[in-house]
Amino acid sequence: RTESRPGEAIARKIFGVFTIFGAENPMGSIKTDDIGRAMIANSKQGFEGYQCYSTAEMMKLSRTLQ
Repeated sequence: RTESRPGEAIARKIFGVFTIFGAENPMGSIKTDDIGRAMIANSKQGFEGYQCYSTAEMMKLSRTLQ
């Protein structure tokens, strides 16, 4: 973005620290790329209906496509 957004920059620095907990924290943050890969991997498994995954499970699914 071309405009200055100091509040956003500060928030990214503060909340970026929480990404180090990743798969260790069931409610931890996860990158959108990892979510996308996990969604693709899940769709290839042929499950029907609704599935709910923890961060660790999403990361495990995501790694199957890397």
